[in-house]
Amino acid sequence: MKKIILSLTLSILTLMCFATEPHVNKVKVSTALENGKIKVNKLFSFSQVTGTGFAIHSSGYIATNFHVVEGQDEFIVKGINGDHFESYTAKLVKVDKENDLAILKISTNFGAIPYGFKTTKEDVAARVYAYGYPLTDLLGDEIKFTEGVISSNSGLGNDPRWYQHTATIQSGSSGGPLFNKYGNLVGINNAGINNDFVKKNFGIETTNINYAIKARYLFNLMEDLDLPILTNSGINNLDIQSQYKQIRKFVYHIIGSNDKSNNNSTSINSIKVNVTNSTKVNKTNSTVKWTGSKVASAHEGTINVKSGVLDFDHGLLVGGNFVIDMNSIKNTDIESEEYSAKLDKHLKNEDFFNVAEFPTAVLTITNAKKRDGNDYYIVADLTIKGKTHPINFDAVVTANGLHFSAVANIKIDRTKWDVTYNSGNFFENLGDYLIKDEIEFDVFLLSVK
Repeated sequence: MKKIILSLTLSILTLMCFATEPHVNKVKVSTALENGKIKVNKLFSFSQVTGTGFAIHSSGYIATNFHVVEGQDEFIVKGINGDHFESYTAKLVKVDKENDLAILKISTNFGAIPYGFKTTKEDVAARVYAYGYPLTDLLGDEIKFTEGVISSNSGLGNDPRWYQHTATIQSGSSGGPLFNKYGNLVGINNAGINNDFVKKNFGIETTNINYAIKARYLFNLMEDLDLPILTNSGINNLDIQSQYKQIRKFVYHIIGSNDKSNNNSTSINSIKVNVTNSTKVNKTNSTVKWTGSKVASAHEGTINVKSGVLDFDHGLLVGGNFVIDMNSIKNTDIESEEYSAKLDKHLKNEDFFNVAEFPTAVLTITNAKKRDGNDYYIVADLTIKGKTHPINFDAVVTANGLHFSAVANIKIDRTKWDVTYNSGNFFENLGDYLIKDEIEFDVFLLSVK
């Protein structure tokens, strides 16, 4: 099965940070289709790019897009508490190039941040509100506010990391926050369709198609810096105008500068038309073994893969999705059939996985980074009992044409998915009845021949 997916890069998607400063000269774009790739040639000369950022921790941490900071040597932040005359020098502390995210830090304290973060996906048709600093040379340095709705829970080519929405964003809006009506962050604005390019190359018109990275991908970066997820301070009870008056003080103008300001350069970027091969998992020959531990003992067993695919692009793992049959969970180490059946029944009831209400779990690979040999670092979303949280793990994936084998060891904290039975973090004085929070899965996947 082949899917043609257009990579979201500089020419189909207008990355919003460029062409906003006085040092930016005109950009000339030419295209040609060659060997299945759309060639994009950009001739440009500039020393600054600008974008938007917003506070994620009162101690000076600011989130923005990676493409806002990429290739820049220095970063200036303006708009702290609405003051655009005072500038702060920021340092780059964390980046996620794959998901177009970055975190900056300045030496000041923002005070109490009023908004929170939405930890689950936003509904399609939900109202959303964008904040940013677009086209500051033309429109001025006052923060701009637009509203719209979530059009889709996926981006171009069904990319699950992005929302499509109708809150208008323009050059300079990149890195700006997208909030819902409760004043909770749902996404980070990063791109919009370049209508002229799409019309010329595909013969279709597009209007007000904008994209934002889902907020949960920012959580991974924040976790690496030990930054807690923000909780709403009560602005969820305010009307939108009152929310705006509080939120705007924590949305900032980001200006990047490059020491190579006098050098003209030519950059050739390719928009790959990736041919992604989706290969099904062999349910019969694939195995998932689980281990759960108590204070002085452990139990182990199996659980079945209901369906699944791994996605490859030119032999490299790029994604995948698996559905786990929670009704198939079974203990294998207790010899007594009676006691083994009792444990199986207990694992399926409300104390643990409540399979009557939640019969399946889903793992979706959102990022796969190849290391040495066949080793990969995998980032995925895991949904259990209707709750989704990001996880990461190492895997060994061997691909041969359309066939593959994959081996991984995955460890999760069950309490994140509300599986809290006899957890020491939720109950006291359990003694030998304490069950450890960590569940370990040994996964072996084989493709259908």
